[in-house]
Amino acid sequence: MPKVTLVPESRIAPAPPVFIEKDGYVSIGAEHYTRSADCASAKWITIPNLGRTLSAVTISPCTATPEGGMYLEYDFETEKSGEVTVIVRFSSTLNFNDYKGLRYAVSLDGSEEQIVNINGNYKGELGKLQAEHIIMTQTKHQCDRKARHTLRIRPLDPALVMQKIMIDFGGLKPSYLAAPESKKIEK
Repeated sequence: MPKVTLVPESRIAPAPPVFIEKDGYVSIGAEHYTRSADCASAKWITIPNLGRTLSAVTISPCTATPEGGMYLEYDFETEKSGEVTVIVRFSSTLNFNDYKGLRYAVSLDGSEEQIVNINGNYKGELGKLQAEHIIMTQTKHQCDRKARHTLRIRPLDPALVMQKIMIDFGGLKPSYLAAPESKKIEK
């Protein structure tokens, strides 16, 4: 029997990514967050190869109700300003909590959070949710300057599985797979 020897790799944590707006949008795989915060009852995990492009992130255990301090943040730089649409793609998730839906909060640069219910209207009917295996949400935000910005996403309910974040300044084109991930600088 051949002997297997583990050769340790040097592990240097990469610098947090900062994504660059180009062609009027920023596109980010959910696992490429800049900062994260766990809570006492749950932590963030990456699910490799889940989703239409790269992977997905969720909280573990999946039954834990996230506490207020749990979040993911995504930094990006832009040459544009004005109203932007933030599109977040989630894996299809059943509305299992008495049809209340699953919610998250989103804010840009510390502005007031917007609460989004990803599937509150779903009552078990067949349709687009099953056909596309994706839930897309959209929120509007004001991006008041050409500079570095921070998008914060905070789960309010368990079982949210986030795949992709896109910030549209007017140049995002429709696509089944979503726009390719934006270039990033690692500082």
